[in-house]
Amino acid sequence: MSPRVEMLRWQFDLTWRLAGYHIPLLTDDACLWEPAPGSWTVRRDANGIWHADWSDKEPDPAPPVTISWLMWQMIWWWSSARAVLRDKTPAAREKVVWPGSADGAKRELDTLAKDWSEILSRLGESDLTFDPGPAERVCTQRGIFGEHIPQRVGNGLPVLGVERLLMPKYVNQWLLDREHG
Repeated sequence: MSPRVEMLRWQFDLTWRLAGYHIPLLTDDACLWEPAPGSWTVRRDANGIWHADWSDKEPDPAPPVTISWLMWQMIWWWSSARAVLRDKTPAAREKVVWPGSADGAKRELDTLAKDWSEILSRLGESDLTFDPGPAERVCTQRGIFGEHIPQRVGNGLPVLGVERLLMPKYVNQWLLDREHG
């Protein structure tokens, strides 16, 4: 295995192991808790399907987001990356929905992590050498391997942990645990 491919596998394995500290602890309440008014979250429509808040024009300042929204974004981006790398067309953003529960989102992320690990296991050095082609595709492939997966997963993890700790329910439990040893 080439050093670059080895580094990508190591980077992903480390990032996903870190996810193992936060994701298993998530509950529906934690995922749907809104840290502030105007938070972006996922909302159930009349048919029971959960859609993420979105604006095509990036708001300034960016709104706070819920854990469910972060999980949805990871599912959307990761499933899109997987499709691109399999030479398929990614689903439109609005077609990617939150699974409706913390457990459903955990299963979806676990499936995507296993698929990603499989994609990385098949990589060779030649897969990291890009032929000139449509600029969007070249940038997408380079970004997928070198930046976006570690950024999406890695940046989301501290937020998942911090938001969980900020929830009054969890803060109170932490204080009780600390007090009683």
